[in-house]
Amino acid sequence: MNRWIIAFINCLLITTLFSQELEKDDSGWAGFVQEIAESTENEQNINTLYEQLSDIHEHPFNINQIRKEQLEQLPFLSDEQVENILAYLYISGPMKSIYELKLVKDLDQETIKRLLPFVYLGPPEKKREEIDWKRLFQRGNSRLYLRFDSNLNRKEGYRSAQDSTDINRYLGLPPYSFVKYDFNAGNKLQMGFLVEKDAGERVRDGFYSFHLLLKDIGSLKRLALGHYKLNFGQGLVMNTNFALSKSIIATNIGARAEGISRHYSTDEINYLQGAAMTYEWGKNQITAFASVRKAAATLNDSVLTSLKSDSYFNTENDLKQRNAFTMSLLGANWQRRFGRLKVGVTALHYFFDKPVIPEARRDNFFDFRGKENSDFSIDYQYRIGRLSFLGETAICGNGSLATLNGMQIRASSRFSASILQRSYSQSYHAYYSASFAESSRTQNEQGVYWGAEWRPKSKWLVRGYADLFRFPWLKYGVSQPSSGFDGMLQVEYTMSDNLQMSLRYRYKEKEKDVPGETILYQTEKYDTQRLRWQCEYSMGKTVKLQTSIDYNRYKEEMSSPGEGFAISQSISKKWGGLPLSSDFQLMIFDTGGYNNAVYAYEKSVLYAFSFPSFYGKGYRWMANFRYEFNDKLSCWLKFAQTVYRDREVIGSGLEAIQGNKKSDIYLLLRWKF
Repeated sequence: MNRWIIAFINCLLITTLFSQELEKDDSGWAGFVQEIAESTENEQNINTLYEQLSDIHEHPFNINQIRKEQLEQLPFLSDEQVENILAYLYISGPMKSIYELKLVKDLDQETIKRLLPFVYLGPPEKKREEIDWKRLFQRGNSRLYLRFDSNLNRKEGYRSAQDSTDINRYLGLPPYSFVKYDFNAGNKLQMGFLVEKDAGERVRDGFYSFHLLLKDIGSLKRLALGHYKLNFGQGLVMNTNFALSKSIIATNIGARAEGISRHYSTDEINYLQGAAMTYEWGKNQITAFASVRKAAATLNDSVLTSLKSDSYFNTENDLKQRNAFTMSLLGANWQRRFGRLKVGVTALHYFFDKPVIPEARRDNFFDFRGKENSDFSIDYQYRIGRLSFLGETAICGNGSLATLNGMQIRASSRFSASILQRSYSQSYHAYYSASFAESSRTQNEQGVYWGAEWRPKSKWLVRGYADLFRFPWLKYGVSQPSSGFDGMLQVEYTMSDNLQMSLRYRYKEKEKDVPGETILYQTEKYDTQRLRWQCEYSMGKTVKLQTSIDYNRYKEEMSSPGEGFAISQSISKKWGGLPLSSDFQLMIFDTGGYNNAVYAYEKSVLYAFSFPSFYGKGYRWMANFRYEFNDKLSCWLKFAQTVYRDREVIGSGLEAIQGNKKSDIYLLLRWKF
């Protein structure tokens, strides 16, 4: 047996011998992000959500001062749960113990587990009419983060000109790194900067970001300078934040309008650059925003033929696309509450300094062409008792429409359900939109989604959803209008506080082009079925074990099916008497091919979401450590290795590694001052 596996198993055995107190961990909300990651193809969307939640985890809310807009940043909370937390605080006063969360109506044990890492019990502070800026800065806290990741193998893109046959090699060094500074002064001021270098990039080609955000200064609710994010309505016109889609919390549909927030993540695409301001006037909130930023694209004779969808600038070809055009934006939003009804209006106009003219293909016939566009929408939220309605309808410059409307009902403490309808015209264009959708764009899609949660007994929970969707026009790789279905059913059983189990089944059917016998391409259906059993067990309050078994089956209409199987075991340990916590994980996989890839969530360093996929035959193990040198300096260290038993070359192109092993190391330092 491989000596690494032997060492790994020894670590697992040793950790079970010691048992002290586990601090509240991130397994609950990280598992929620994992479920969403399995339901979407938008990796950047998931990374954005994880970084946002990690940021709140770093700066938790005082439960006795918490506001509605803060609770709404936590996507696992329903609208009713948000209202019930606020109602409890209003009626009962400040909490004396964090365990009072158990007394909040409709707040179950699982939700409390997810909520705990984001709140702390602190005294309510008296409201001050005037802001003491000197005191504010003195009470503020600074944090500096240094991160370094590196693959320990030699990839093809880093070989010298004499050793490589590809002249388009990586220009920089292999490590990924960033320096991040963050200053927080209560709920009034946030500012910081970020310098990031992707693997293979030169430092001068990296990403540089700065932000400043003021909050609740009299009638001025928000003022953002530098890099910032916006989210209004259901995201049909403006949403550069995370867009909630299908997830394990099946009844949570639609987006929550956050308005202005800071851009603090490493996302190099979904942000605005300039200024934004929200002013409160009576029951009205008015937001104005402006942005001017450069972006990457393929430029051909002063015409933009395609916009770059990733943020890597580590080859000569990538650098030719960098800063190819300038995009400018002006817009405004108005919101007002009329009793139980909340209404919002968003209008914006954006323009490119060069015309966008994609290469002519049948599937992109309705895509945006030109130099400027306008979007306008009306959104609403209405709640009466246990029934909630939400929606948004938008129109773009060419008159095409997009609409989304939903309803949620909590019939009792044991049953809740939701339904959501969406219809996005194939010629609807909104560059900054991100909303509920099967595809990555709010365009060329119609669908109806149903979700339900049922608790037949106190220890049992059944969740599920069904989504019927169709694409009225062609898509890339699908040469005719197509349709599909996505369904999920999960049963959860909580035997005790220390033992929980779940069984989940998911079925998804879509269409794609395949080579035809009498024609070049023909469209056929394919389906993917996934089954997962998971068990979590806590040994006292110091050791946590998690076992997962995954099976999937991929079938094309005219081909034999392929299958995939994986089993993983993880253990988390808080070492009593030492400021050390550790995580170990081993995964063994055996799949038929790429379409049967299996996924595994891994603990990693702070702000890093690790959800790798694997296909073929092999195993992966990882070890993750966190050490607190003192109350100011902390360190995260992770080492991971994947070993394949069915290949001697891993990856392809510039990412190719000679051999069957891939090893990575991750390091992050945090200094509070």
